[in-house]
Amino acid sequence: MAKVSGKHTDATAEEYFPEAVKHGAPAPTGDGGNQYTEQTPSDWVEEPTGFPPYWTPEEHAANFRAVPIMLDLRDIEFPRYVLRATTPVVCSKGPSDNQEEITVAPGELFTCSAYASLRLDQYLGHEVMVFSTEKRSLKGGKSLWQFRVFVAPQTRRLLDAERQAATRKQLDEARKTPIG
Repeated sequence: MAKVSGKHTDATAEEYFPEAVKHGAPAPTGDGGNQYTEQTPSDWVEEPTGFPPYWTPEEHAANFRAVPIMLDLRDIEFPRYVLRATTPVVCSKGPSDNQEEITVAPGELFTCSAYASLRLDQYLGHEVMVFSTEKRSLKGGKSLWQFRVFVAPQTRRLLDAERQAATRKQLDEARKTPIG
């Protein structure tokens, strides 16, 4: 059994993390994380964790080409879309007062705020190309970003068919509801 002296113990990894070690997980050794890379198979790649990098609009400059995957509502005060880049996208990571510019490679994830004038939820699963055009001033000191969204012709046809089917379903439901 482990002996405790002050804040430290001479316990083995098996004593501290019996379930993790039993199932093959590396036990922390205090060497700054190297124990994970040393015990990971050489052909495995590390997956990102936490929030992906974020895209920020700029007037007449910023754009991206990507597939919206989901609307992330983990922070209800800051809803954002998660997208998979299909071309390189200039993004930022880190806190807004100390952000670092990075380029997200095709296939990697990034986020985009859920702007009122950029309804990416209607394009989930479809590739879009988005351009930020201008930031308009509104009453009360608020502002509203304006965007242009482009899709491939086959995506347009598919989206039109999905919207028509949804409209037919709504009309059928409305016809079933008695009036008065």
